[in-house]
Amino acid sequence: MRRKVLLTVLFVTILCALLVMPVFAAEDSIVGVPEYITIGSEEYFFANGAAITVEQRTDGKDGALVKWTENGVEKSQTLGDIKGANATNIFGGMHNNNTAVTTSITINGGHVQWIHGGGLHKSNTTTSNIIMNGGTVKHIKGGAADIWVPADCGCTAENKKWHDGDYENSPAQTGTANVTINGGTVTGEVYGGGNGYANTDTANVMINGGNLETAIVTGGGSNGHTNEAIVTVAGGTVGTVQGINRGTMENTGIVVTGGKVENVYAGGEENPAADATGTITGEVAVGIAGEAEVTTLSLGLNGGKQLEDTTIYNPDYILVQNGTVENAEDLGDKIAILYNVIIDEDLYLVQEGYTIKDLENYNDIITKEGYEFKGFEIAENAMWDPSTPVTEDMHLIRIFEKIETPVEDNNEGKVEDNGVVDNGENKEDNKDIDESPKMGVESITLTIFAIVAVISLAGIVLIKKANKR
Repeated sequence: MRRKVLLTVLFVTILCALLVMPVFAAEDSIVGVPEYITIGSEEYFFANGAAITVEQRTDGKDGALVKWTENGVEKSQTLGDIKGANATNIFGGMHNNNTAVTTSITINGGHVQWIHGGGLHKSNTTTSNIIMNGGTVKHIKGGAADIWVPADCGCTAENKKWHDGDYENSPAQTGTANVTINGGTVTGEVYGGGNGYANTDTANVMINGGNLETAIVTGGGSNGHTNEAIVTVAGGTVGTVQGINRGTMENTGIVVTGGKVENVYAGGEENPAADATGTITGEVAVGIAGEAEVTTLSLGLNGGKQLEDTTIYNPDYILVQNGTVENAEDLGDKIAILYNVIIDEDLYLVQEGYTIKDLENYNDIITKEGYEFKGFEIAENAMWDPSTPVTEDMHLIRIFEKIETPVEDNNEGKVEDNGVVDNGENKEDNKDIDESPKMGVESITLTIFAIVAVISLAGIVLIKKANKR
């Protein structure tokens, strides 16, 4: 019940403070001019769309130093003086003001309790960006927050509560929420979406490093609605990654290409204490790739039920490409292994048991204007039958033979034989041939989206089992 207890305590604390303090009027903040307010013993810093950085305090005290530039003048605000770092809250967006803003929060140091990319209560954040390089934060949320609700904040739409599904009219809106963690420590929760009744259209969470051993990372929000979210772990150490917590989502995807993750749940965390009752109505995708180390990989929950018992269940969405998964007994044949197949210098992902011919752009691969395709060479003087199922990583070279074309000599009318064998090593000839969807070997980002794309979340089409049934 850790989340319930935490949220209950915070709700009671804030609500009690609001009962004895005036509610801030709507539209009273200025875009781009940050403001600092206190409610009871809680400190709130609203960036109001200004780009801010969070640093360690220079006086050695616990808390943080927030910096920004206003009219060409560098300004700063200390946080943590009232009740220490555990009562500090930073919002990139606005409070009770639905003026559209874009937010930017860079965390280099310091200690903060809550950081939201969006605003609080009525707010409209077009794009929120949170980048964490250092410091310590308990909770990070890419979207807005609408959980501490004073009676007259306008946090309902035509008297409809959030659970009526009217998320489009939620007063707390975020378009695209981006959370990137490169370093530092997160002790609590990371959400791509928002808090409370908030709505987020698209959430992207990227973890490249840092200590998140005790953290729970979720693509969507703590509640509310997130239309689509993708969590990518490329480094660092993470306790738990889940597709959904509470509220509702359309599509959710998780890709682990590096680092160490203790638990990965395609849906919601199965631990009853987590109270992950959220509902996914669209697609679910999980990809394990590269040098990822995952201790336990599970299907998880959807609407409080086992994911395979729900209508969106798809037995092909758990994908593994070279990564290490120690415990995945409950998945059985639901895991699809992907292999790296390099053709000349282009990388393709081929599911175990499928062939090169199953690639949707196979005809493009074997086509070269003015040349006849002779086959694939897998080793010197050894050819590969493209109808053979792939069971391991491999490197193939396309072999082409130039088609003989009569060329008339203008002077003597002679015909020249230009027949030549091309083994694919002529980069000048090959470089413009294959423009089908592919991934460069060096591109981690494309690899990430290509894995998720097997489930059609990212739009690149590779091989799908569904087409083979």
